[in-house]
Amino acid sequence: MEKSEYERVIEQLPIGACIINQDRIITFANPTFLGGLTIGQSNLVGQHLLAIFEEQARFLKRKIDSVFILKNPSFSYWQQRPHVFPMRSSRPITGDESQMYQNVQFMPLSDSDIEVTHVCIFVTDVTAEASYFLQQSDLKKVLEDEHHQLKALHQELKVAQKQMLQSEKMASIGQLAAGVAHEINNPIGFVSSNLETMKDYALKLIKMIETQKKINYKTSRRTFLKLIDDAYERNGIDFILEDLPDLLDESIEGAQRVKK
Repeated sequence: MEKSEYERVIEQLPIGACIINQDRIITFANPTFLGGLTIGQSNLVGQHLLAIFEEQARFLKRKIDSVFILKNPSFSYWQQRPHVFPMRSSRPITGDESQMYQNVQFMPLSDSDIEVTHVCIFVTDVTAEASYFLQQSDLKKVLEDEHHQLKALHQELKVAQKQMLQSEKMASIGQLAAGVAHEINNPIGFVSSNLETMKDYALKLIKMIETQKKINYKTSRRTFLKLIDDAYERNGIDFILEDLPDLLDESIEGAQRVKK
């Protein structure tokens, strides 16, 4: 396939595509990406990505740094961060415009030396799926409210009619609910505890590594120090040390949400 045909395919994709170089400068953005933005700019090529999207700059920098350093793709799903880029979308049923719910993929682009020279950002509109999920969540809440109301009414009827059999059924339901909660809280409890301990260990290890590195620079020969620096750079150790506490914090937050 010729390059011109390839470019036409990219431009007609219903998925937003944006490419940045190692300086975080935008080198390409297809019409779907540009057309969905609400920032009022028709051409972003040549501009700094993090300067344009300042509100999400910290999140975008972390994802992009991960791709450049670790040479692996990175993803962001709408449940975690619904609106990475300020984009509009139309709801599938009503047609009303709303802020786009989006899944974002950060993909490495390598040269012949396998060095990541660019990162391609794909933005997929999942507003339809998100709208359906949120509608189902709202419906679930309504059903839960109705369930509580019916349960209260049923309780009143049970007391009024003094039906022992119904009382035993309600007791069984209570035991079942308590059993389910117990089965969830037990593993979540030790997962949360372990994550807190792992965070403490990680902070101590990070401090130890930093101290050891300072000692090496004061006491070791230049050749040995260069080997250490090369190993750090090759394995992305500096980025891992920076990213590890954030990953543990997110995991702890996730465990707390499950417990709640």
